[in-house]
Amino acid sequence: MFGNINNTYRGMGKHGMVGWMHRIWIHRRQEQTSNKEKAKSIVDMNEGEEGIISEIHCGINCMQRVKNLGINIGEKIKVINKPQIGPMTIEVNQRKVLIEIGMASKIYVKKE
Repeated sequence: MFGNINNTYRGMGKHGMVGWMHRIWIHRRQEQTSNKEKAKSIVDMNEGEEGIISEIHCGINCMQRVKNLGINIGEKIKVINKPQIGPMTIEVNQRKVLIEIGMASKIYVKKE
């Protein structure tokens, strides 16, 4: 029954569809890694550092929370307070916002 699957997807290598999907996954993963090297997470910034939000990598619920806080791609951001434990304080649009470390780690910033 499953012997003809690879014959259906000719030209995709000996692994058929699985090999093709794996190559796309690797390509996308490399793009994400290269983009993350250029931009750094808010968590990696020091107090007083500024930048512009370039990427937000999170799910739908997290994205909704981030938008509700007024954090959008292209906004200028400044780290006000970065404690060892608990949420960090950032400034976006002349407003101070508390953001959890986990959520902040998914927001990437480039230097101005």
